[in-house]
Amino acid sequence: FYTDDASHQSLADDYLDAVAECADRLAGRDDIDLTAFTSAANAQDLVDLMWALGIEGFNLHGSSYGTRLAQTIMRDAPAGVRSLVLSGVYPTDVNLMGSIPGSLESSLDAVFEGCAASDRCAEALPDPWATLESLVTQLDADPMTVEVSTTAFDTLTLSFDGTDLLNGLHSLLYVGFHAATIPDLLIDWIDGDPRRIERLARVSVFDHTDVAVFILVQCADEAAFTTDAMLQRPLEHEFLRAADLAPSLNGIDSLTICDDWEQRTTDPIENESVSWEAPTLILSGALDPITPPDWAAALAQRLPRSRLVNMADLSHDSDEGWCALGLIADFVEQPDVLLDTSCSAFATQLLVTETAERFRDPAAPVESSYDFDGDGDYVDFDGPA
Repeated sequence: FYTDDASHQSLADDYLDAVAECADRLAGRDDIDLTAFTSAANAQDLVDLMWALGIEGFNLHGSSYGTRLAQTIMRDAPAGVRSLVLSGVYPTDVNLMGSIPGSLESSLDAVFEGCAASDRCAEALPDPWATLESLVTQLDADPMTVEVSTTAFDTLTLSFDGTDLLNGLHSLLYVGFHAATIPDLLIDWIDGDPRRIERLARVSVFDHTDVAVFILVQCADEAAFTTDAMLQRPLEHEFLRAADLAPSLNGIDSLTICDDWEQRTTDPIENESVSWEAPTLILSGALDPITPPDWAAALAQRLPRSRLVNMADLSHDSDEGWCALGLIADFVEQPDVLLDTSCSAFATQLLVTETAERFRDPAAPVESSYDFDGDGDYVDFDGPA
């Protein structure tokens, strides 16, 4: 899929056919019940585990899908839950299908605002959206060829086009430090240096997701509730809609996959909002490209004992870093005590790295948290002070 220089749009059917073949293989096994992979079943498994371990009062810490799992527990079996910490909130009443381009746009907006706030970055990248669109267009017309060493092959030749770039940037945006390097990547390209894009290409095309389980849960939880309006959402975001194409399993193309997997009847309750009384700490990153901040705000509004903390310089990693870890520790220790969240005010927006110019000097030290050495390995870096 990644070695073909054809467009993702033309390859989407091939990818979906491959996933359908996977469904056929799994459906033919008598040791797997494909209808058992649902959020409701996952939630009950976790609760059963807690009781089996003899834990009478437990704290739930969920991130991303884990927040949806936690909401399902609070709906179906809340007894014994002492407190909840949720980050990267994925509400049960929100449909992920078709949301990627809009979330990607808002996330990049936050990054580009950080660039505009820096004199050096703003001067080098005066119109980041125009620059990005130009780069996507150029790569679509003339994909970049990148050689990469893998464990399965001696050498793999990748074809990296504009859609691949958007998906690579989407991956970078999951982590605040990585998102901070995106202006550098665009500035390098303006300067005629493609090496940072090549580095991104080497790591962004491999997906380690458990595809089968992801499909089964999404088809059980969301497919039945996806409306025509949701299917049209990606088209509202110009060239960013390409990020919704297969193999993006959150994309609208993936809805066709559900017909190839075991049929099941989805309970309408899976699409309803959940609320509870247990103390809840909600962490949200302003740069989050998959579970945007307004999702966390909507959940917080209906929880009477919740505290929402927004991290201006973090993304889907909103429960990481010294501030978040301290808040979590204090909250779990005393969930009912008023939490001091002042540490979250230290950062008011993303601080971009401003290190693109180092590539003009090959001897300059590596200063980016998403840089790699010549062999494609991560370079150790503690992040900006």
